[in-house]
Amino acid sequence: MTNNQDVVGSGSFDKLIFGVFFGFLFLAFFFLAAFILWFYFFQLVKPLYLVLPGLFTGLLVDLLILKKLVRGRIELPFWFLIGTYLFCNVIIFGVFMGFPVANLFMGIIAGYYFGKRVRYNNISLSTSKPVIRQVSSFTASIMLLICIGSGFIATVGKGVGSDLQHMFRLNFVITKAMIWEIIWIGGITLIIAEFWLTKFTMIQTIKRIL
Repeated sequence: MTNNQDVVGSGSFDKLIFGVFFGFLFLAFFFLAAFILWFYFFQLVKPLYLVLPGLFTGLLVDLLILKKLVRGRIELPFWFLIGTYLFCNVIIFGVFMGFPVANLFMGIIAGYYFGKRVRYNNISLSTSKPVIRQVSSFTASIMLLICIGSGFIATVGKGVGSDLQHMFRLNFVITKAMIWEIIWIGGITLIIAEFWLTKFTMIQTIKRIL
């Protein structure tokens, strides 16, 4: 039988990782919420009048619940986990301007977390195969939505071809046909990669390698 306390991780490294992750999560959420409020409803006032209170609200939430959240991280409700996963994917998608490769990282995070959750509940690797498949399918389905959004931006936006030329320093012109090929081949590759990255990370975590 696995010791639940060992799985949760009494070590400072494990607590630090989850503490930084959840701490940043609340700061980003309230900062963006305040910015969106300013952008759509309060542009007559200076953005700092809303953004700063948003940041302070995020800090206050961190002070009030972060320690408790990190301590009970393995038993978090699924609605919170799904919301967190979607929110983080949106943030990454925006930061990298619709380039979806960086979103692969979230599949690794999901595999690591649910691998620890499986171990915490004393479920063997053979018994946990349906759970591994469900988690991997979920992350792959989110990557599918991300790729659809990225493809829409690439086909509707102007100057995407020239942006890719400058980004990768290509010495040839990227046509619309090439963009469609990148969308299809790249999208399918990313979806498959997200599935297998999540699955691999989850299996290695259950085996106590991670």
